[in-house]
Amino acid sequence: MLRLRRRGWRTGITLVEITVVSGILSTMSGGSNAFMQVKNKALGTQCQTQLQSIHMLLRMYADENDGKLPRAWCFPWRNDPNDPFALPNALGVRDAASRALFICPAAPQGWQRLGITYAYNDMLGGQMLDNLENPSMTWLMTDANVIDPRLPAPHLGGY
Repeated sequence: MLRLRRRGWRTGITLVEITVVSGILSTMSGGSNAFMQVKNKALGTQCQTQLQSIHMLLRMYADENDGKLPRAWCFPWRNDPNDPFALPNALGVRDAASRALFICPAAPQGWQRLGITYAYNDMLGGQMLDNLENPSMTWLMTDANVIDPRLPAPHLGGY
């Protein structure tokens, strides 16, 4: 009778397997990096659109109030829906959908819970919008993270 010899299983990894796995991992990491760049660009575009919409609200407010900008806090540090100096309240924005306009989609969740993530230049509060000195060099709204340099910028490349 012939005896069949059992071949023992070799343990270990072949060079081909290592090459395949490293190729898959490098593709995945490169793909996720590209995905994150696209996602951050989309969030930045949405943030910019929201700031433009807030600017339109400010212009409409000024048109209805003898050209004056609203008196509001630079940045409300608490989420108080009744604070008359919170910018959304000063502009008359009451419903939740419209208040979401004041929350940058790229801001950290902790900031988003405050209800507003943009800072308003309160030095302009009560001033005539059309009489600003050097308006092209004066900021009106920006990401609130610029208040403290220790906080990270919400968008790639800055605020």
